Amino acid sequence: MILALDLGNTFGFAIKQSASIHSGSKTLVDKPKSNPGKKFMLFNSWLTYDLPKGIKIVYFEDVKRHNSLYSARAYCGYLAILQAWCEKNSIDCVGIGVGQIKKFWTGNGRASKEMMIREATRRGFDVIDDNHADAFALMHYVIMPGG
Repeated sequence: MILALDLGNTFGFAIKQSASIHSGSKTLVDKPKSNPGKKFMLFNSWLTYDLPKGIKIVYFEDVKRHNSLYSARAYCGYLAILQAWCEKNSIDCVGIGVGQIKKFWTGNGRASKEMMIREATRRGFDVIDDNHADAFALMHYVIMPGG
């Protein structure tokens, strides 16, 4: 079983089990200034209790540059939780560059959020938001030839 994640306060996920993919988007905070530790506890809880058992490998969108200090701190917190969870559960954890995923999905390594959503729709997927589209793109990057 494969898990693909677009990490953030609202994160996208795609889980491949056999021939099917379960995916979505989940928001961890209701307001930007809420208790800063709560979102990390909720993410750890989602990983620990909400995911199906049997995840063998996790791929995540490896972000190298952030638009703000707040988003950089949040991303690094989620990444630390993810890496610790993977280590605890003996699950491989692999980062894939954002530009690689976008280029694979749209042909443009600097594709916008809207372009990612449009491409998911063009491919026949009903996505909730850009996070969901990014997780779908990442999943297809790791399972499709050429990815």
